[in-house]
Amino acid sequence: MNKLINRIRLIKIGFLLAIFTLYCNPIIGIESNLNFEHINVLSGLNTNTIYCIFQDSNGQMWFGTNDGLITYDIYRFKTWRTDTNKINTIESNGVYCIYEDSNNQLWIGTENGLYIFDKDKESFERINGLGIENTLIRSISGDNKGNIWATSLGNGIYKYTPNNKRLRNYRESQNIGLTSDFSTKVLTDLKGNVWCLTAGNHLYKYNPSNDTFNRILIKDEEKNIVESNAFTMCLDSEGNIWVSGWNSGIFHYDIENSRFRNYLMKDKAPVLQGRIHTIKEIDKNILYIGSDHGLTLFNYKTNEFAIKSFNKYRDKGLSDNFVYDTFKDKEGGIWIATYFGGINYASPNSSNFHIRYCTTQSDKGRIISKFHESQNGKIFIGTDDGGLFIYDPILDKCERYIIDKNELNLNIHAIHSNDQYLWIGTYAKGLYKVNHKTRKVEHILNLKKDDATNKSIYSIYEDSYGKIWIGTKNGIWSWTERGGFSHEKELGFNSDIISICSDSEGNIWFASISKGLLKYNSKSSKIVSVSKSSNGEVIPNNIISMSLYKDNLFIGTSGQGLIRYEITRNYLTKERATNFEMAQLSIYNIINYKELLWLSTNKGLISYNPSSEICTLFNKHDGLNTNLFNINSGIATSDGKLYIGSNNGFTIITPEGLKNNTIKPRTIFINTSEKKLEDKDYTVLYKWHKPFTIEFVSLSYQSPVNNRYKYYLEGYHENWIETNWENNSVTFSNLPCGKYTFWVCSSNNDGVWGPTNSWNIIVKEHWWSSATAIWLYSIIGFTIIAGFCIYFLKYNASKKKNKIESNKHTMEVANFQNKLDFFFNIVQEIRTPVMLVKNPADEIANINGLPENIRKNITLIKNNSEKLFNLTDEIIDLSNINTENLYPTQIVHLTKDIVNTIKEKYQSSKIQISFINEIPDNDPLVNINTNAWNKVMNHLLSNAVKFAKDYVEVRIKSDKNNVIVAIHDNGIGISESDKDKIFNAFWCYNKTNNENTTRFGLGLTISKLLLHNMNMDLNIESRVNEFTTFCISIPLCEKESTDNVSHEIKPIITTNNEDNFNSKPRNNIKILIADSDIDFQLYISSILSKYYTIATADDGEEVLQIVSSEFKPDIIICDVMLPKIDGINICKHLKNNEDLSYIPIVIISNDNIKIKAQCFQNGAEMVIDKPVDIMFLNMIILNILDKRNILWESFNKHPYILQPKFNDNNEEQFIKRFNDLVLQYISKHDLTVDDIAYEIHMSRSALYKKVKDITGMTPNNYIKTIRLRRAAELLNQQDYKINEISWLVGFSNHSYFTKCFTEYFGMLPKEYIAEKMKGNNDEPIVLDNTKESLTK
Repeated sequence: MNKLINRIRLIKIGFLLAIFTLYCNPIIGIESNLNFEHINVLSGLNTNTIYCIFQDSNGQMWFGTNDGLITYDIYRFKTWRTDTNKINTIESNGVYCIYEDSNNQLWIGTENGLYIFDKDKESFERINGLGIENTLIRSISGDNKGNIWATSLGNGIYKYTPNNKRLRNYRESQNIGLTSDFSTKVLTDLKGNVWCLTAGNHLYKYNPSNDTFNRILIKDEEKNIVESNAFTMCLDSEGNIWVSGWNSGIFHYDIENSRFRNYLMKDKAPVLQGRIHTIKEIDKNILYIGSDHGLTLFNYKTNEFAIKSFNKYRDKGLSDNFVYDTFKDKEGGIWIATYFGGINYASPNSSNFHIRYCTTQSDKGRIISKFHESQNGKIFIGTDDGGLFIYDPILDKCERYIIDKNELNLNIHAIHSNDQYLWIGTYAKGLYKVNHKTRKVEHILNLKKDDATNKSIYSIYEDSYGKIWIGTKNGIWSWTERGGFSHEKELGFNSDIISICSDSEGNIWFASISKGLLKYNSKSSKIVSVSKSSNGEVIPNNIISMSLYKDNLFIGTSGQGLIRYEITRNYLTKERATNFEMAQLSIYNIINYKELLWLSTNKGLISYNPSSEICTLFNKHDGLNTNLFNINSGIATSDGKLYIGSNNGFTIITPEGLKNNTIKPRTIFINTSEKKLEDKDYTVLYKWHKPFTIEFVSLSYQSPVNNRYKYYLEGYHENWIETNWENNSVTFSNLPCGKYTFWVCSSNNDGVWGPTNSWNIIVKEHWWSSATAIWLYSIIGFTIIAGFCIYFLKYNASKKKNKIESNKHTMEVANFQNKLDFFFNIVQEIRTPVMLVKNPADEIANINGLPENIRKNITLIKNNSEKLFNLTDEIIDLSNINTENLYPTQIVHLTKDIVNTIKEKYQSSKIQISFINEIPDNDPLVNINTNAWNKVMNHLLSNAVKFAKDYVEVRIKSDKNNVIVAIHDNGIGISESDKDKIFNAFWCYNKTNNENTTRFGLGLTISKLLLHNMNMDLNIESRVNEFTTFCISIPLCEKESTDNVSHEIKPIITTNNEDNFNSKPRNNIKILIADSDIDFQLYISSILSKYYTIATADDGEEVLQIVSSEFKPDIIICDVMLPKIDGINICKHLKNNEDLSYIPIVIISNDNIKIKAQCFQNGAEMVIDKPVDIMFLNMIILNILDKRNILWESFNKHPYILQPKFNDNNEEQFIKRFNDLVLQYISKHDLTVDDIAYEIHMSRSALYKKVKDITGMTPNNYIKTIRLRRAAELLNQQDYKINEISWLVGFSNHSYFTKCFTEYFGMLPKEYIAEKMKGNNDEPIVLDNTKESLTK
């Protein structure tokens, strides 16, 4: 009896435990391994609050949110929300339900009414009437008659008939069976019956015969459980209804038997606490129930359920506990809508990816580096940061396996076990050997005694003979029970043998990350490198994974893809997949399992069939927790599982459970640069159209990265073009005119191709390229050509005429220029003889007491020579004025100044000169050469005064584009016959009122030429005996800018300044006069010989001979046009000769700017014009001599200046070099002139002469002067004693130093110091290059 009682008690306890397990365990016998991908605002969603999920007939996903209607096409999200600036838009952003009718129209239920959405036009049509526009639509369904049913919160139930657009509203107050206007759900069963829920405890069935509802109480009669707050329901695969509320679990309603049965209740309380928002049969017999506490999966056949809730430590878990909707798409993917966590998507294969972790309390063990299956089926797992773990697949439990209590967090890279031992290879901690029976651990830190270079173990392998092969960082080792460890091959540091395997012949193969592939030959017992195959392909040195498959070595590289090495043929090939680009993959691990290679890569996990060359890519979208994996971290186990390690745990894969995606995806167009015509099924383009882009998308969501596309433009392409998922658009440019159809289709992740979709395109001619337009163009073209021919004939005739006139003008200008050149050359030759006549005549005229007849003759000579001078000046001025340099100038101001100057000049005459300005408001800018304008105005005004009776007027005014300057006189006028002659050179008009005026006939000629060169026009108006007016038209500047404007323009005023001739003799000064004109030589010599010693030369060679002789001139006066060697080359010769470069040269030249510039560039001291003014020449001579004297006087006044400045750069360089040498050897008391001459590479006499000529002192005295001045500088610094300073500056005798210093400075050295200390603290002036380093 007691035994029976005990048995009964045990049975009761077991029953209670079973009940407890059923209701309390969150996972009870139902597979719930859903790995979710999270789609939220970080992914592109504009909100994380999702109310509903829907997939339309094309396969496109739609989401109702609190921020509008959203669609998702695997590439991007698109949102429609309230926009008051648009018509046909949605007027509420809260979208709670979506439904598609038989016409593929979407019905949208919002916070404010019901809408029809046109997907093609992307527009909304609102349903109005009976208050529907102001109520929240919670659910939508359609019946078999085409009616649309919608439930509302507060306004009852609506039925809308699209055919007649009739709206019917069912309310509680109508006595039609409803007990509440708060209706939450409507659905249509398999027979077409409409079912509704309202707040409360009733289910309603619509009765179409009397347009009422049959009320059914939601109650389990057996359990006596009634739902008091029903909220949602669904239809299962058997056609029955499931109802859930917020108070009493869930109810199954058997329609045929009209009976409710309650589930998920315990002790009259719901197992699922909180509100249930959705219930749907997602998988057969399994309900997905969304509530405030997560997602519950309930198998109503077995009564098993599992609860999935948010866990912040699970990356692939549910993102939020508030689940509002669930949906299963056509491919089997599960979509979960949450209130705070956005969308959760689980791939159909995600249940075959199990993510596990090995972490300890200290979070060590996340990084998985190695796997090994033991003989009992348990999995040893090596980690990079947490030591060794062991995983039991049956118990789904992972525990730490401690092999070294002192090193818990070993970095493990190799694991192997056999019947006797467990071998563990570590990084930098050597090898561990664990005896399975005794659990004794042997730590082998060094494989060889006193050899610390092989502490890092990366691979362990046991061959068929029981020999253990060990790959280390530096090489290859082996171990046998009898022989222990042997060093088989040394490969060098960082060789890292990461993988070892053997082939069918017993050969051992080794993979190194830097030494490539190595082979141990079982016959020769040697290890050799295999670097090149029989087909010439090179095996890469960088191998990161290796696996043997059917006597083929598959080698994984870093960035070079997968390589197959056929062992028997020594043949190497690079693997290529037909549906995936493998060439640049990094292959971290290779697992061969049942004819497939599983590759861990930098793009995700790839299943590769070497026979068919087909790849299948798995990534985070499929259920993996990462797309990146660790090197050589993966195995296939005996129970048909794959273990893949990453930096965040490991993934267990069930390859047999992975299902192929057989759903044919539809392809839709999501964007085109040109839309279809309204109510047409084609797009119209025009010839030479801009680029036309078509963008398309495959509606396969399972693994979008494996989708592919094929497209073809009928009428343009010859074959279909296949591309990957990234290239989902195509652009066409300049399609020829015609009709085209663009065809496109796509495949899913398993290569199943879907139906094609098309887009029609018509390319038309532009209206202006039609036949009518071309005919019109032909007429217009013929007219234009005819007109052009007529124009061309006239143009050629005009051009020929203009060319004749231009040639005529060019010839006139050339003739005039030739005349000017001829006269200019004559003038240059005349000026010197004229000067030789004029100057003696001036001297004779200045002699007192001359007889009257001689004085008259001399005056006659003087006046006529003056006239000749004026003539040469005119011609030279004409030649020298350059009108190319035009600058913006204020013309009124300039002209007024010139007129005022002329008025002063003719102040004593009876002619009244006036200036009239008719543009007083501003002074316009014109481009002008001020010197040329001065010359023009002087000539024209002088001409006007010459012929005027008593009045000359200058008037300035402006029109739109020009300034007009008019010079008017009331003189005798010019006849018509003479107007063309007055601008001829040397033509004189004899009818002047002023008989004493000198006339050469060049003034108007020069003026016209200058005005022409400045782009100005000159016109004449005149009447005989009445007036003459010269009008000058000056173009205005295009933009009146004040940049570079000359504001202060001084007019030309000729003045004669007479300088006093310095008559102080300087017979010690030698002057060389060089000129081929003997008369000029004699004349200049006769005047200058009174004051200087003179030598003369007739040509350039004689000049060089004289300066090379003992006669060293102090100044050379030289004509630029000397025979044999001209003046410019004489300058070059002397300035390049160190012995003669100090001699200043004065060049006599014609008034030519270019020649003057060449003279100065080659070292001339001064250039003066012919004819030579004797007083001016003498002033130049005196200035040259006086400048040198002034510099040396300044030098003597400032005792610390060690180097005077000269205008001549050669002299300055010579003195600087001389000073530098003296200062360099200044402490050498026996320094001589010969030493300096040797260093400068000059003769002693030449050095003496040059120093004497430049400084006025002998070299010895100049050296002593430098010593004394340096001494004064050192005394002023007060860093040395007087006797030390005397030695430092080269005086060997202190008394002699004191004597010389006193003679030079007028005081003793100590008095000099005292004088400085009184207050004269001026720093001495010392050149940087004269400072030297002194040692006390």
